[in-house]
Amino acid sequence: MARRAASKPPSTPLPPPPAGSAIRLCADGAYRWRLAFPLFTNPAILLWGWKIIFKIIGLTLTGLWLFFAVVTLMQSGLDAEAQLFNLRLWLGAFALFLALWPLGYLLLAILWGGKYWMDFRMDAAGVAHAQTPKQYRKSRDLGVAAGFLGAVSGSIGAAQTGRLLGVRNRMSMNFADVESGRAARRWSTIYLNEFSVYRHQVYTAPQDFDFVLGFIRSRVPAGAAARLQA
Repeated sequence: MARRAASKPPSTPLPPPPAGSAIRLCADGAYRWRLAFPLFTNPAILLWGWKIIFKIIGLTLTGLWLFFAVVTLMQSGLDAEAQLFNLRLWLGAFALFLALWPLGYLLLAILWGGKYWMDFRMDAAGVAHAQTPKQYRKSRDLGVAAGFLGAVSGSIGAAQTGRLLGVRNRMSMNFADVESGRAARRWSTIYLNEFSVYRHQVYTAPQDFDFVLGFIRSRVPAGAAARLQA
């Protein structure tokens, strides 16, 4: 989905961050902060990956199961044993994906030294984050390796994962486009949803969570702000 360019900062100065904050109010009228996301102690990204598996992989496998169920029905009629075999195959494949994701996550966490470095920028128009240059190089190199192994092994999923790791560096969202969201104080994470399909996670230091949440609630539409309760 193509992202629209963020609007220019407003002429009215933004309020300064609280004392002791890791956030800086810069000369261009935008807040900036760098965050080392703790991969071993904060499960926000791990849980996000599981949701993706449930939605995308689950729908894909369900479609394949229905296809083979129809084919079996056409070839063998109401063969309960064959249909049960198809169902077991579907459940086994789904369970395999669910089990492999935490193992892959653990491997990534080890390779990245237990931290995922991000730079955030937030102004009156929206919020954006990008991997730090060093983090991006790590992700790009890992993406190239995953894509190569996927191509050699014939795994479309691994190749696609490698491509995404190698090219996806920046994500942004305009506050005016936010439809809903959720705030998770325990994990210092704010979830913003746009058009019910595009999702953005804003991570903060624990001491900055209330400030960032309050600023976002003051800028998003009223319906979304009502859902952003910590």
